[in-house]
Amino acid sequence: MNWLSIVVLAFLIFTIINGFRRGLIRTVISMVSVVLAVILASFISPHVSEFLEEQTPVYDKIQEICETQMENYVAGGDEIDGDGEKQSSIIEELPLPESLKNSLLLNNTAEGYSQLVVGTFGEYLSVYIAHMLVKGIAAVLSFILAIILIRLLSFALESVAQLPVLSSINRVGGGLAGAVQGILIVWIFFLIITILCNFDFAWCREMHQLIQEDTFLNFWYNNNVLLHFMQGFLG
Repeated sequence: MNWLSIVVLAFLIFTIINGFRRGLIRTVISMVSVVLAVILASFISPHVSEFLEEQTPVYDKIQEICETQMENYVAGGDEIDGDGEKQSSIIEELPLPESLKNSLLLNNTAEGYSQLVVGTFGEYLSVYIAHMLVKGIAAVLSFILAIILIRLLSFALESVAQLPVLSSINRVGGGLAGAVQGILIVWIFFLIITILCNFDFAWCREMHQLIQEDTFLNFWYNNNVLLHFMQGFLG
């Protein structure tokens, strides 16, 4: 267990205690903002990412960065393009969750290259990852929008939590809801780490290494439900 694992575990314990203290209704209201972010992302993320790719320089900038980063892994040029085993080995070395590595392996086909309009393995990696990162950014933007909307509604609903009959259920349920909320926030943190690792931030690389070294963190990192939603956006 490393220091990052201790921080994450302490955060989860804090969210449970805080949920118990605040009660079920207030905690659920807060938690719904996270859930709503995922729901909103599933509906609007394709439109947001399409806007980012076609109407802004965001995708082009990210793709350029990804292309530069992939040069650190793809050094064999044409030799690698004809060697499936080397390609698989390179994908396994990327600082990404196992589910994303599996997606890269699965789509590393002639059909996948045709869909992405690429001709080489290096282009495939940079374009696929760039698309994935734009989808992730769109999901984060959707989460921020959901937080704003839910905060506006929470003020009107908090008074319900004051009813005496709901007191005990409110506190116990609040603890459970706090645990769920904490896990969702940890998943969002891991999603952000996944995105930023591709921009070669040293602290992100260190975080990723700590996650890989710890069984507790690695379990939550590789079983990130939010990441599966993001992969779904890729079609």
